[in-house]
Amino acid sequence: MACESYSLFVAYREFRKPAGQQDDVLSAIHLNKDPSTFAILFEDTAALAGLACAFLGVFLGHYMRRPWIDGAASIAIGLILIASATLLASETKGLLVGESVRPSTLVKICSLVQQDPAVEQARRPLTMYIGPETVLLALDIQFRKTLTAADVTDAVDRLEKAVRSRFPRIKHIYLEAETITTSTLTACPDRLHVSHAHRCDLPAPQG
Repeated sequence: MACESYSLFVAYREFRKPAGQQDDVLSAIHLNKDPSTFAILFEDTAALAGLACAFLGVFLGHYMRRPWIDGAASIAIGLILIASATLLASETKGLLVGESVRPSTLVKICSLVQQDPAVEQARRPLTMYIGPETVLLALDIQFRKTLTAADVTDAVDRLEKAVRSRFPRIKHIYLEAETITTSTLTACPDRLHVSHAHRCDLPAPQG
């Protein structure tokens, strides 16, 4: 039990290093995109809880001469393992099927893109984690019609540098420039809980 306690302490300390102290444990686990860190935390926590149940079950079963307590402790250990596996699966399923960044990050990306003087309007960015510290970003942008091909090239380079500078996790950026009609536009979100298509309220600076 002492070994498991020390292992849990080390796992928790390593887990909190990238997570920081501003979030509680559950929020930090949800925001963490590296399952290898919080999986050990889950495993050690479940192991300690199981050992405690086993000890109490054996001790109380013999002390009170109630054999059923030992059996109940075994059931409790099984429930702990089920709960641990369920939480771990819940936190990793998004990474398996392709998890997006937080809605607040999408708002910031949209705002950053719209602030560029070459941008007329843009669709809502699409993102996906392809690694613990690697995000794929797809941008669909309509540039101003007065721009030349060279101006568009410069604007693309400028946008990529600005996005990568502000969001270091975004390693891969795919940008498509096309005409975006009002009927097909799914605009950038201006709130954290966007559920309907609407145009961005973030005005692009006049260039």
